[in-house]
Amino acid sequence: MLISRSILFLTVCLLAAAVYGLAAEPPAASAKQPSVGEGSCTGERACEGLTGRVGDNSCVGVQACTNNAGDIGDNSCNGENCAENSGQIGDNSCNMYSGNCTANQGSIGNGSCGAGVVDTCTENSGEIGDNSCGSLFACPRNQGRIGDFSCFAHLGPCTGNRGHIGDYSCSAMGSCDLNTGSVGNNSCYGARPPLVSKYVGACGNNKGSIGDDSCSGHFACNDNAGILGDQSCNVPVLVYDFYPQAACAQNFGVVSNGSCNALLPAGDPFVVDYRESCGTNSGSVGKNSCNDYIACYSNAGEIANNSCNAELACAYNTGLVGSKSCNAVEACQRNDANISHKQCNDFQACMRSD
Repeated sequence: MLISRSILFLTVCLLAAAVYGLAAEPPAASAKQPSVGEGSCTGERACEGLTGRVGDNSCVGVQACTNNAGDIGDNSCNGENCAENSGQIGDNSCNMYSGNCTANQGSIGNGSCGAGVVDTCTENSGEIGDNSCGSLFACPRNQGRIGDFSCFAHLGPCTGNRGHIGDYSCSAMGSCDLNTGSVGNNSCYGARPPLVSKYVGACGNNKGSIGDDSCSGHFACNDNAGILGDQSCNVPVLVYDFYPQAACAQNFGVVSNGSCNALLPAGDPFVVDYRESCGTNSGSVGKNSCNDYIACYSNAGEIANNSCNAELACAYNTGLVGSKSCNAVEACQRNDANISHKQCNDFQACMRSD
């Protein structure tokens, strides 16, 4: 009996000693250790103050990746880049020249934030996808989400984004700057190929919702605070970078799918033409409606499907327009009455005089 008690006492003492030993272990012993891959961190003061991870062939350059506490992939941050990074940077990103991905706290995908430019993705704390933000000053202070192949331009698209930007979107200078809303896929181009607009963007200061394949054209959908559907608010860019065609700019209402698209004008393609279909709309526009020059401009009423498809049709409307109605030049302009189905389809029909 005495021997059994002695064995029990000895066992308890050994367990207590083991627990004490674990508790007394320094915190740094179990913390993540810095690591450097092959061919990385070469250059004066490169990786100085490193506490994070660097992949292969990365951080090659003067002061590259100083004070990195995050995770940097392969073939990234070559040049004077990625200082003070505490986030995650993928492969083949943040390269060339200087200042790219400085103070990154967020997530940057593969092939992003570089491509021969400077100061891209600085102070990013959001999420940037693959092959995005490849232009000078692109995506600074991003706090939102940017998809793949987005935010390319001559200069600085997606500045201060705090919203959601889809794939293949926001391609021209100033596109989607200060966005706090939602932008779908393949939207907010300054121009559609084969024309390329380097200097005039779309969807600046968007606070609302923009669907897919929408808002192409100079200044299209700028200051939108409403809801824009798919394949809407697209206008032709006729003379590259000179004249605005601001479809759905300052929209506060609802535009359904396939609406507010200004068509190409007949005749001289270089005509000075402000094609602001559905600009300053604060009402409701149905599907496949308001597709022409200044159609439904400043609409504050309710327009049903397949209506107001003509020049200046339903501009300044405050009433209710039924389906398949007001499809003629200046039809229902300044209308304040209720118009039923298949009505007012002649030149200046149901147009209220000044």
